[in-house]
Amino acid sequence: MCFDSGGLNLKPSGNIKGMHVDKHGACSVLSAFESAAKLQVKSNIVAVIGVVENFISANSYRPLDIIKSRKGLTV
Repeated sequence: MCFDSGGLNLKPSGNIKGMHVDKHGACSVLSAFESAAKLQVKSNIVAVIGVVENFISANSYRPLDIIKSRKGLTV
C-alpha cells in the first residue's frame, strides 16, 4: 500500500498523515527479494507485493499534497 486514505476518512483526527507507513510490508518483501538476488541464492524465489493507493476517486488527495488553484496559486 503506497497510501491508504481509508476511503472515507473514518480515522481519528491527525492519524491520516501517517498512513504512508502502510507500505512497510511490501517494502520488507521487496528488500528481502533484492537481497536474495544480490546474494545469488540458488533457489527459485517469487515475491508478490501489492502496490496500490486507496482513494475513493480520481480527485482525492493526500493531506499534505500541494494543490494549484485556478488563479495559479498553490495551497
